[in-house]
Amino acid sequence: MAGRIREGVAYLLGHRLLRLIVLNTALINLFMSAIFALEVLFLTRTAGLPPAAVGWMMAGATLGAIAGAAVTRRLSEAMGQARLTWVSGLVTMPFGLLLPLAAPDWKAGLFVLGSAVLAAGTAMYNTCQIAYRQRECPPELLGRLTATIRTIVWGLIPLSALLGGAVAELIGVREAIAVFAVGMALSPLVLVFSPLRRMRDFAVPEREQGGGEEGDGGEGGATEEARPPVAGS
Repeated sequence: MAGRIREGVAYLLGHRLLRLIVLNTALINLFMSAIFALEVLFLTRTAGLPPAAVGWMMAGATLGAIAGAAVTRRLSEAMGQARLTWVSGLVTMPFGLLLPLAAPDWKAGLFVLGSAVLAAGTAMYNTCQIAYRQRECPPELLGRLTATIRTIVWGLIPLSALLGGAVAELIGVREAIAVFAVGMALSPLVLVFSPLRRMRDFAVPEREQGGGEEGDGGEGGATEEARPPVAGS
């Protein structure tokens, strides 16, 4: 077992693009999960919204993930899958800055809008990067690579929840959400300043060249890695 784990880790560390994608995903999860840990407290106590309204707001935000998943194939064909991988985060993650503006008036809609756009961006990002991983990684290593990646990006979630509570205790709930939203907005820069910025599509692995089938690999995994801003993935 230890040897197999080492193989998965070695493959990830030796692959520059996957390594950067995992770093970006981990940063998004770090900041986004910290916000998740605070959002109900923020909406009910700090923003002063009634619990029923909070439930409807969070449910409405899930529509963003559906919308994002619906347009991913069309956008990836128009823009290129590699380009959409980083553009989806660069365009949508800054909408997290709307979250701390929520108040018991029309500004409650800003929280819904921000959450919905974040969910849409996460759906597009995950579909592209998971499809790339499944195509790029040799089949015999895919399980070990996936386990390595999930240990990293999901292992941060409980730690970031604790971080969210600690920061909120120090500076206040609204202020903590604002800080984490800034971090989330900056996370996609990891991919912007990477070889992905000069790519339109991901290269087809040698084993798939010559007429082999090319599956998109995204279905069933569109919310597996970067956690969308709705109830758990």
